[in-house]
Amino acid sequence: MKKIVADIGRDHRLAQELWGTGLYDARLLASLIDEPEKVTKVQMDRWARQFDSQAICDNCCFNLFHATQFSWGRCVVWTDRKEEFVKKAGFTLMGALADFEPKADDSQFHRFIPIIERCGNDDRNAVPHGAFPCTDGEWVAFSCWSDGEFATLARLLGKPDLARDERFAHADGRRRNRHQLEELISVWTRQHSARDAAERLQECGLAAYPVVTIAGLFSDPQLGARRHWRVRRHPEIGDQTYCFPGFDFEEAPGDIVSAAPCLGADNDFVFRELVGVSEAEMQTYTDNGVFG
Repeated sequence: MKKIVADIGRDHRLAQELWGTGLYDARLLASLIDEPEKVTKVQMDRWARQFDSQAICDNCCFNLFHATQFSWGRCVVWTDRKEEFVKKAGFTLMGALADFEPKADDSQFHRFIPIIERCGNDDRNAVPHGAFPCTDGEWVAFSCWSDGEFATLARLLGKPDLARDERFAHADGRRRNRHQLEELISVWTRQHSARDAAERLQECGLAAYPVVTIAGLFSDPQLGARRHWRVRRHPEIGDQTYCFPGFDFEEAPGDIVSAAPCLGADNDFVFRELVGVSEAEMQTYTDNGVFG
């Protein structure tokens, strides 16, 4: 792809034609050859509405949009949009600006912080969707994926009328009034420990779990039941806990077969047996400090 881009050079007209095909590879190439100074807000909005994958979203933001004169404004506007990839593009473009504009004044990035805080746990379908404070200083995370689930939550909160309140009865209303809703939910969660709140929510059929700290990950019962952590003996630093992948195969289960190797542990096998280095050469390399 880099060679193709180098051969073509920058070409705004061709980029529009490539984008118009709707093909993934063509659109990827369009993001690489378009001319940032010729890109308009109309084009940026149109392309963002047509994003159909995170890959295209990321490539357009990092290859092209960050270099346009409209990047700082569009990223803010897009974070308020309902379309999944348009909203994602807003945050992706913020990341691209942080990456490509290291000399920009910090104040330009500071205005992103309230937006990130406001939208950090947003989901395009589930609302509420986030983490809430509990009486033990921990947090519980849960979500409602339908109006029916929210009605269940309202009953658990002891406020069944919330499900009929025009502010909260439907997802769009809950999203518009999320700050009021989150305050009402937090009143309830602050009366329970994180584990107790999660269990009460789960018993009602809602997706919920205590927010687990880094230390808590190693004693989490769910991860323990899945044998997520595997302890292996390292020759230099003793027993170490290793993270197994989040999936496994029933008929061909995997494992972490050993601890991480020490630097140079396989030198003899690699250089003597695979490369064919002689004993005399090995000794010379060792004497000269090539091998530790």
